[in-house]
Amino acid sequence: MYDCIVVGSGAAGGWAAQELTAQGLNVLVLEAGPAVDPARDFRSHQWPYESKYRGRLGPREDEFFPSVASEYTRQFFADFREHPYITPENKPYDWVRAKVVGGKTLVWGRGVPRYSDLNFKARSHDGFGDDGPISYKDIEPHYDKVERSIGVAGEDIGVWHAPNNRFMKPFALTCGEQLLRRGAKKLGRRVVQFPTAVLSQDLGDRARCHFCSSHNCDRGCDSGAMFNSIYVTLPRAAGTKFFTLRPNAMVREVTLDAEGKASGVVFVDRLTHETHEVSGKTVVLGASCLESTRILLNSSSRDYPQGLANSSGLLGRYLHDHLMTGSITGFAPQLYNARVVNDDAKPCGFYIPRFRNVETRLKSFSRGYQFSGGSGAQMFPGFSKGLCDLFGTS
Repeated sequence: MYDCIVVGSGAAGGWAAQELTAQGLNVLVLEAGPAVDPARDFRSHQWPYESKYRGRLGPREDEFFPSVASEYTRQFFADFREHPYITPENKPYDWVRAKVVGGKTLVWGRGVPRYSDLNFKARSHDGFGDDGPISYKDIEPHYDKVERSIGVAGEDIGVWHAPNNRFMKPFALTCGEQLLRRGAKKLGRRVVQFPTAVLSQDLGDRARCHFCSSHNCDRGCDSGAMFNSIYVTLPRAAGTKFFTLRPNAMVREVTLDAEGKASGVVFVDRLTHETHEVSGKTVVLGASCLESTRILLNSSSRDYPQGLANSSGLLGRYLHDHLMTGSITGFAPQLYNARVVNDDAKPCGFYIPRFRNVETRLKSFSRGYQFSGGSGAQMFPGFSKGLCDLFGTS
C-alpha cells in the first residue's frame, strides 16, 4: 500500500513525486515507457555528418512517429505500430506522445512565460467567454516557487500582462535579434529574451548552459542545464527513501473502493504483457492531458458508467491543443559575412509580448497573440531549410 501512486514521470508526475516524497510520503511512479540513459539516448552533440539522414527520419518511418520526431529523438516518442490510434475520416490528428521516463520534458520547447489576469480574467477584460476561477495573485507564489526550483532565465519586461519575478539573468540577444529590437522599438513593440527554463548561471549541482546549439536542446540536454524531470525533480525524489519508480508500466484504469474513491491502479507491463494491480491511498494522474483522459474514461464502473469524473459526459471533449501558426524567415544583409559568435548557440530565442487588445479594444479583432523566433548562424539544419525556401533553392 503506497501513500500515493503517480502516473507519469514528466512535468506533472516528476513535480508531484518531488513534493510528496519531501513530505515523507511513500510514492510509486509508474511510467509507460522505458528508462533513459543520457549517455546512450541523448544525441545533443551528434554532428550532422554522423547522421545518416541529416536528422530526418528514415524512408517510410515518418508514418510511424509524430511529426516532431527526428532521427535524434525517435527513441523518446510512441511508435504508432505499438500504440495505434484512429481519427475520423479526413480529420487527422498528430498525437505527440513521449513514452519514456521524463516524458516530453526531455524534448520540450523550454519557453515558460507567465499567464496574467489578461488570461485568467479575460472576460472581465474584453467581455468574451468566462473568467477563470483563479487570479494571477492566487498563482503568483507558485510561479515563484517553481521558477526558483527549476531555474528560469529571462528579462523584466515591465508590463503587467507579461509578469515575472524569479528570473535568472537573461541570455544575450544575438546580433540579428538586436537589429529586430531596434526596428520593433520604432513601432512601440518590445523584443526581449523569451523566458526559458534553461540555466544562465549555476544552480545547485546543475551547471549553466554551455551553448552547444539551441536546436540540440530538442534532442535531450545531457548536461542538465535545461529543465527536465530526469535531472531535476526525479533525482530529488530518489534522494529520499520514499520513492519507487517502475518504468514500462502502462496504466489501464483507476480502481475504486466500496465508497467510490480511488484505491489504486491496474497497469500492464509493456515487456511481459502481464497485468498488475497496485494499491494506493491517493492517485495522481500526470500522464499528459490525453493519456490521463484515456485512463479516466477506462475507469468505468457501476457508479461511474461513463468513466471516472465524467458525470457531465464532457470528459475528453472540447480539448484545445497548443496552436502555433505562421512563420517567416528573413536574411539580414547587414550581417553578411559577420563573425559567428557563441551567442548564436544560446538555448532560446526572442519574444514580442502581446500588444493587441491590451489597453484598448479593437472592434474588428478579439484577443491577441505573441511573436517568438530566433536569429543566428546555427549548425545544420538550423535556419538552412528556411533560407532554402526563401531563395527558392534546395
